[in-house]
Amino acid sequence: MSSAPSNTSNAGPRPISRGIGPPPGRNEGLTRHLDRKVHLIVDGHPVHRRKTVQRWITKHAEAIEMHFLPGYSPELNPDEILNADLKRTVSTSTAPNTRAELKHAVRFFLHRLQKLPGRVRSYFGKPEVRYAA
Repeated sequence: MSSAPSNTSNAGPRPISRGIGPPPGRNEGLTRHLDRKVHLIVDGHPVHRRKTVQRWITKHAEAIEMHFLPGYSPELNPDEILNADLKRTVSTSTAPNTRAELKHAVRFFLHRLQKLPGRVRSYFGKPEVRYAA
């Protein structure tokens, strides 16, 4: 297995390693900052089921546990509630006409959402997603 030579400048492509797990240090942040086990709730995206991810989860089983949502169940995924809120808010305000305007509207929404913890908590208020609260 080979990878592209390391490039020390920020301008060039980053080396790609395949089949050996997440890049060093990439996922340690998921478990390092807490003094209790992390329960990671994920959907059925293929990346969550990769052998490299599963090996990493197994290696860190004392610190993190992954729980899979049932397939085709967006109503159980708080991310989908956030996505619906984002789409509703962006589309009912001044509809973006360009990619740049869309990017600005999404960033504005997410930045504003950071300052509204009650709104974020509301995503977990539906009976279907209370398990994640």
